[in-house]
Amino acid sequence: MAVTFTADQQRVIDTRNKNILVSAAAGSGKTAVLVERIIQRIMDAEHPIDIDKLLVVTFTNAAAAGMKERISNAIQARLALEPENTRLQRQAILVHQAQITTIHSFCLYLIKNHFEAIGLEPDFTVADEATVKLLAGEIKEQVLEEAFAEADEDFLYMVEFVCHNGRESGLEEYMDQLYTRAMSMPFPKSWLLERKQDYNFQNLEEFTRTDAGKYLFLHIQGLLKSYEEAYGQLYKLATEPDGPYMYADLLEKEQEYLQKVLAQRSLEDIGKLLTTMDFGRLPAKKDDSVHAGKKEWVKNKRTVYKKAIQELGAQFFGKSPQSIEVENAACKRAAEALIDITITYMERLAAEKRRRSLIDFHDMEHMALEILLRET
Repeated sequence: MAVTFTADQQRVIDTRNKNILVSAAAGSGKTAVLVERIIQRIMDAEHPIDIDKLLVVTFTNAAAAGMKERISNAIQARLALEPENTRLQRQAILVHQAQITTIHSFCLYLIKNHFEAIGLEPDFTVADEATVKLLAGEIKEQVLEEAFAEADEDFLYMVEFVCHNGRESGLEEYMDQLYTRAMSMPFPKSWLLERKQDYNFQNLEEFTRTDAGKYLFLHIQGLLKSYEEAYGQLYKLATEPDGPYMYADLLEKEQEYLQKVLAQRSLEDIGKLLTTMDFGRLPAKKDDSVHAGKKEWVKNKRTVYKKAIQELGAQFFGKSPQSIEVENAACKRAAEALIDITITYMERLAAEKRRRSLIDFHDMEHMALEILLRET
C-alpha cells in the first residue's frame, strides 16, 4: 500500500539543490519522508545517485540499522513492481555497503581507509573513556608540575586569578572546560588562539567590534525582543472585554520603551536606556467587571518581566566603562596564560595518544576532518 504524504512532507521530499532543516514531532513520519527522499534521489531519471554515494547519519547504531533496513525494504518493494529494472537491482546490492551509520562510525570508516593521509599507524586502538580519562589526568599533572617549576610570572598570575580560596583544582576545572570546548570546534588550537583576541579592546566601542561583542549584542537583543513580545501579550490580555484595562496604558508605555531600546545600534546606547528604564506602579483601581484571574496573571507576569529586565541591565551594564577596562586588562593576562597552558596540555595529550596508537571520539572527528579538509 502506497504511503500518502502531506503537502509539507512532499515539499521536503522534492526539494533539491539547497540545505534544508526539518523539525517535526516524534512519530510524525520524518523517517518515512527521509527514506522516500533517498529513494527518489537514487531513481531520479536525469541525475540518479547510487545509494553507496550518499551519507546518512543517525544518532545510534540501532537507528542506523533500522534506517538501512527501511531503505532496503523500500528498494525491494519497488523491485517487486519493476523486477526488470537494472538500476533497482544495482541499488539492492549496493545498499548493504551504503554509509547509513552514526557520525563516529563514519569517521572511523574514513580513518581506517585513509590512515596514511594523517600519519596514523594502521594498528590504532579506539580507547575507552576510562583509559582516556586516566591518561589525560597523568598528562595534565605533568604539564602543571612543569609549569609550577618554571614559575613563569604570567602563569603564576593566572593561578592566583582563577584559584579562589587557594583551590588549585579550580585551575584543572578551567582547563578541562576550555579543552572540552575547544575539542568541539573544527580546529581546536586555532579556536583557542582566536579566544585571545576576545580581550583585545580598550573600551566598550572597540569591544562591540570583537566576535564576543557582536555575540553579546545579538544575545541581549534576543532577550529584549522576547520581553517586548511578552509585554505585547500582556497588553493584548489587558484590553480584552474582561481584561485588566486599568493596566493597559502602563503596559503599552513600557512596551514602547523596550521597542526604543531595541532600535539602538550599539551596546553603549542600549545600556544607557536599559539602566534608566522607569517602571511605573500598576494602578490599584478595582472593577468587578474585570476577570480576577486575568488581572492577577497580568500583574504577576509583569513583575517577572520587570525583574528580568532590571537584572539584565545590572548584569551587563552595571559597571562604569573605566572599571570594565581595568577588569578586562586583568582578565586578558589571566585568560592568555590559561589558553597557553591548555594548548600545551592539548598538544602533549595528543602526542602521547599518537605514541600509544590510541584514539578517542574527539580524535575520530578531527582526524576525519583532517582527511576531508585542510585547514587554511
